[in-house]
Amino acid sequence: MSQPADRSIFIIRLNWVDVLTLMGILLSSLSIALALSGRFSLALAVVYLAVLVDAFDGILARKFGLERDFGRYLDGFVDVYDYLLTPALFLYLWGFQGWLASPLLILFMMSGVVRLSVFNQVGNIKDENQGLAYLGMPVFWSVLFLGVFYLAHWLVGLAVLWPIVGLVLAVFTVLMVYNGPFYKFKSPLVILVYLVGCAVLFTLDGVGVLTFSEVPEAARLERTLSWIHSPHVITALLLIIPAISGGVLHMIAVKFDWLKILKRPIHERLFGKNKTWRGIVLMPLFSLPGAFLVAPWAGSLSPTIPVASYPPLLFGTMIGLTYILAELPNSFLKRRLGIPPGEKSTRFSFFFVLLDQLDSALGGCLLAACLGAPWPTVLAILVLTPFIAFGIKLLLYLFKLKKEVR
Repeated sequence: MSQPADRSIFIIRLNWVDVLTLMGILLSSLSIALALSGRFSLALAVVYLAVLVDAFDGILARKFGLERDFGRYLDGFVDVYDYLLTPALFLYLWGFQGWLASPLLILFMMSGVVRLSVFNQVGNIKDENQGLAYLGMPVFWSVLFLGVFYLAHWLVGLAVLWPIVGLVLAVFTVLMVYNGPFYKFKSPLVILVYLVGCAVLFTLDGVGVLTFSEVPEAARLERTLSWIHSPHVITALLLIIPAISGGVLHMIAVKFDWLKILKRPIHERLFGKNKTWRGIVLMPLFSLPGAFLVAPWAGSLSPTIPVASYPPLLFGTMIGLTYILAELPNSFLKRRLGIPPGEKSTRFSFFFVLLDQLDSALGGCLLAACLGAPWPTVLAILVLTPFIAFGIKLLLYLFKLKKEVR
């Protein structure tokens, strides 16, 4: 019996965007093959190419009118390969193994499959500002974390790295199924530059132009231990800890609306309504517990600046005041560009995302320099502060003390 003339012999007719989506499986398979052969830099470079394809297939489908339900389902299945199976196999083959690591990798994949299934059902959601957001932490962060882990391995030993990988992976596994909104990247240019940049960087290392991955493991571990005990890192932590106590307690004060009498803008036209005298008063005050906490250690740890010579009251006040004042130039620039307080910029978005993470760190660097810190100490503050701040913001978000992680 002949087929009807209007029926295809295949169950679906793929368009060119569907074929582009399927390229993710090809690239993920190539990445796994490279990891099996021990060529981890090139494997990671190919993973970032797979992410690049996934990032733009939906954009292209919308641009050329090729959106359909099948494409969304297909994308979800390919995401299992790109963001769950490939990263898990990469970590396992790289050496993240053992009685705790292997079950964690399995739980990571299971959580990711649940997250993708929910996304196929509900799609994007609205955040508190009525912008698009993800429900649960998106699975593509697995590859972003993987890139950070691999970059960190160029500097530190695996013995130090694996506990950090386990902790991050465990938190990520929970956050993928956490019932809350997560930030959605909106700038295709930023995504393109980041993904291509990572792919090129790891390719250069994989073909031998760079030699970071060729450093012996023992040398990396020795270097890591020397950095951890470095007086520059110790000094940076002595300055960061009071800022942490100030930031956390200030966020609690904002959440429960303490001291309403001080909830007045410093200068609404210049800095917006969110920068208030309450912050100017409370941040130095709330930094004092951290200052008193580090004071007993300041003399014995040999910091690069004379922390012990400053009374905790003065030390904490300086740090808290610097922290809050360092945010004002960022607010001033946003107001000049017409960006409403608390909202994201549609122009220069990458610059302001970066500045949001670094403004207080730059203030800490300036304070350290004024106190006579050498440049390696200043650099340690600049590098450590954003990572520690991100972890604190994440905890505040999980405890409903912060609206979003940014």
